[in-house]
Amino acid sequence: MTSTKPFQSSLFTQTLVLVTGHPAVGKTTFARQLALCAALPLFSKDDFKELGFDLLGVKSRDESRMLGCLATKCLRYCAAQVLSAKGGVVLESNFQPGPAKEEIGALCLELGARVLEVNLHATKDVCRKRFLNRGQSQERHSGHADVDFSELEARMTADPKGIVGLGTLIAVDTSDFTNVNFEDVWLAILAALER
Repeated sequence: MTSTKPFQSSLFTQTLVLVTGHPAVGKTTFARQLALCAALPLFSKDDFKELGFDLLGVKSRDESRMLGCLATKCLRYCAAQVLSAKGGVVLESNFQPGPAKEEIGALCLELGARVLEVNLHATKDVCRKRFLNRGQSQERHSGHADVDFSELEARMTADPKGIVGLGTLIAVDTSDFTNVNFEDVWLAILAALER
């Protein structure tokens, strides 16, 4: 992905940008670049989870899931605070489409905020390889315990892209990162916001 100079505009006023998709599709990297270009705050589910891992420690997959639920509540809280102040915000997570659509949709309706969803997706084989590789990476927080792809594979079979389904949708295939042109996606985002 190439860099784009930071951008300040009223286009993002009271706008919630969701960066969605299954694990290992490049959401975090993309969301960081997007937030930087849009000059918006970014809140990521994994960042909140990792704070919990460090503070509380995690001994089981169930405890990790509980921290995931707490992290999702933190995302909603942060979005509410920024949107209430008429700001724009980027949220990044592998959202559960049904609950996320209901909760985030209600929040945006209540606050009169608009939603733009940027959904990143890749083939199941590519996700499997990336998922297993990052589970062995020293850069990935050990609390995530990315060792079993079967749960993610089942989710991807039921819902291949992990789309939440709120607001305007921009879909980006990240199966081959060399084919992803951030500038093109950025222009599509700006065009969607100008409508």
